[in-house]
Amino acid sequence: MASVDATATHQPTNAELIVLFDADCGFCSWCATSLERLDTRHCLRLIPLQLAQAHEEADPPGQDMLLRALHVRDRDGHWMRGGRACLRIAAEVPVLWPVAIIGRAPIVRACVEPVYRFVAHHRHRIGRLLGVGTCTYRPSSR
Repeated sequence: MASVDATATHQPTNAELIVLFDADCGFCSWCATSLERLDTRHCLRLIPLQLAQAHEEADPPGQDMLLRALHVRDRDGHWMRGGRACLRIAAEVPVLWPVAIIGRAPIVRACVEPVYRFVAHHRHRIGRLLGVGTCTYRPSSR
């Protein structure tokens, strides 16, 4: 398991969204690093889910639930997960705004969760293909 450094997390004070990611997953960590670079407005607060309990303001869902999908919490305390969380992130990061806009189309919105589930289910393979390490979490086959 990778060790998680609390000081390495992106900690803007004006964050619109708290983003919990799996620091033990190469693909998830790669995505978090990419988001950190793209977040020029500093709207995201990226926190490894392994440290989520230490951030009292996050009040995260249970660890098992967190391992199954990306989770985001907005300033109003509303939690989003999976594809919906991805679209919410896209709405905050200017370079990703086209994704958020396209994601509003009914036909695209209907595809967001199935595509997210496919990527999440294969994230260990995707990480290996990207050369960023494998994921320690293995989703159940159900």
